[in-house]
Amino acid sequence: MKSFMELLAEQLKRLKAKYGLKANKEKSADFKRDSEKRILENFNNRIGDLDKYDHHECLVCKNRGSFMKIDEKGYLVNVPCKCMETRKMLRKLKKSGLSTNLQKLSFNSFLAEEPWQEALKKAALNFTQDDQCPWFFIGGQSGCGKTHLCTAITAYYLGLGKSAHYMLWRDEITKIKSAVTDFSEYTRLVDPLKKVDVLYIDDLFKTGNIAKIDSSGPTVADVNIAFEVLNSRYIDENLITIISSELVLKDIAKIDDAVAGRIAEKTGSEKYCLNLPKDSSKNYRYKNRRGSKDSK
Repeated sequence: MKSFMELLAEQLKRLKAKYGLKANKEKSADFKRDSEKRILENFNNRIGDLDKYDHHECLVCKNRGSFMKIDEKGYLVNVPCKCMETRKMLRKLKKSGLSTNLQKLSFNSFLAEEPWQEALKKAALNFTQDDQCPWFFIGGQSGCGKTHLCTAITAYYLGLGKSAHYMLWRDEITKIKSAVTDFSEYTRLVDPLKKVDVLYIDDLFKTGNIAKIDSSGPTVADVNIAFEVLNSRYIDENLITIISSELVLKDIAKIDDAVAGRIAEKTGSEKYCLNLPKDSSKNYRYKNRRGSKDSK
């Protein structure tokens, strides 16, 4: 049998081990918190250089593209900045050939030489100042400046610090349709279209010969995806949607009345729903090419 002194010694040893270990844990936790705090502060104070590549200035992440924070579980995590969606959009604009510089497709560079051009430009400018109508649509004649004005509107919101996504319909719809059987990939492609601050859909329902809507128009999958994205944005009053198309609204109604109806309603009972019937005299890309030939 152990003596009283031996039992006391064992008890003291256990207490020392218990409270000594606790102290070490507390010191370790304090050291961890201090280290994470220093890492967080050093990272979030660092100036990045992403603006050198896409000319987009972000005051939130200081052009790093991300920031550090402590999550709800107490872990130090790296979080992408909202500006990365905008930077992706800018890269897509350049890659698509739409613009090497958003300045070239600005309101200032849009030449309104005729009354119908002045009306288009005025409507686009008014839209940027109208908080009541979150959607803008312009459809019809190719080469009349639809893409120019929609890009200028998008650039305006980029300047306000909003995230934006440029969707060239014919390119992205092909990728989305190929992923319909892969839920995670489909979600990865479609969710940003539903949630981004500003979505610009360029050439909605562009498939080929749009003059033959009944024979070569959009597929059922095209319409279902368009409705899914637009209906989600229709529900959220805070999201801005900009759409250009070679189809006027009545042609879109022939394809899907629900999609056309949402466009009409969200553009303010067609306040910002601009439709230009086919008129080759308004195709300035064609006129410029013809002018170059004539001048030779």
